[in-house]
Amino acid sequence: MSKLIMWNLITLDGMFEGPQPWDLDFHEYAWGDELVSVSKP
Repeated sequence: MSKLIMWNLITLDGMFEGPQPWDLDFHEYAWGDELVSVSKP
């Protein structure tokens, strides 16, 4: 059976994207070593 890894990121003020539409650069701050280790096949 495959794994499904999902997480939702949202700031306290409700922001989910950067200054431009669909600018998701700040999501990479949460992508740490732990998520890298579980996302490898």
